Amino acid sequence: MFSASDWFSNSLADSVHLGRALSAHSTGQRVIPGWIKVIHRLENPTKLTAFDVTQMIKQLVKRATRPTAKDTRHGRVPYEPKKAPPFTLQQLLRMRAYCLNTIEGLRGIWLWTVTLFSFALFLRGEEPLRLKLKNLRLPANFTLGDPITLPKRIEVKIPWSKADRKAKGVTLTLWSNPFNKQLCPVTALIAWLLVADIRGGYLFPRVGKNNRAVLRNCARGVTTYRKTFLEMSKALFEKEFTTHSIRRSAARWAARCGADDSTIKRAGRWKSSSFELYTQDARAEMIKEQHDGNQYLIIKCGCLNLY
Repeated sequence: MFSASDWFSNSLADSVHLGRALSAHSTGQRVIPGWIKVIHRLENPTKLTAFDVTQMIKQLVKRATRPTAKDTRHGRVPYEPKKAPPFTLQQLLRMRAYCLNTIEGLRGIWLWTVTLFSFALFLRGEEPLRLKLKNLRLPANFTLGDPITLPKRIEVKIPWSKADRKAKGVTLTLWSNPFNKQLCPVTALIAWLLVADIRGGYLFPRVGKNNRAVLRNCARGVTTYRKTFLEMSKALFEKEFTTHSIRRSAARWAARCGADDSTIKRAGRWKSSSFELYTQDARAEMIKEQHDGNQYLIIKCGCLNLY
């Protein structure tokens, strides 16, 4: 008689065999010993223990490490950084016009608000999609029923992030931009809350099929967000900007505005020095423009969260 436990064990074994094949095909090397240990336990006729299940899950979700120089010499494909070219503020304004004038309904407002919100806070692609209205702290003297006087800042609690493995959370400040109202993240966020009638649930939820209302308790998928942003960049520019371009562009323009590396690193919550590639490119552009005799303009980006 074929029991449920036998079916479960066979399904796990099939999954591990498939993962082993995919891992060997993608890396071009032999399977790591951890896979062999797990498969050996599953292929034995003994019952599957809780320890075996835990070890198998760890191997399934284990993040692949970047290949070293030694691995590259042995035929492993070298690491390729994300293709995320930065964009200028003029291109950001073109994105605004495209979202508000070309994309109909709430989807255009949704895309523009998420883009500017992420740009102002140096957010990663998936971070704004998991925020809820309770993660915002509006000033005590402000209510959504009185949108005439906009707040100068809004505190945003990021409950977890890629670099925050212990999920301690961090509170960021979303500052208004008095220099350019079109690039003011506070104005865009308040307008989104009023137009979409966000009173609870996710801050940027999924837009319904009718494109006129949001599903407050349904989160928008990060894959769909990246696809929509890429489609917009292809329609407007020759370069294919990605959602990581938002974070890179924020660091670039913060450097052009005179912010030092320590301030940018703290604002973007970088744990490594990878952001220095972005800031060095920005400063090199400014030096080249000055050397060529062109008048480069340092635009005050009051929308960036630098404090």
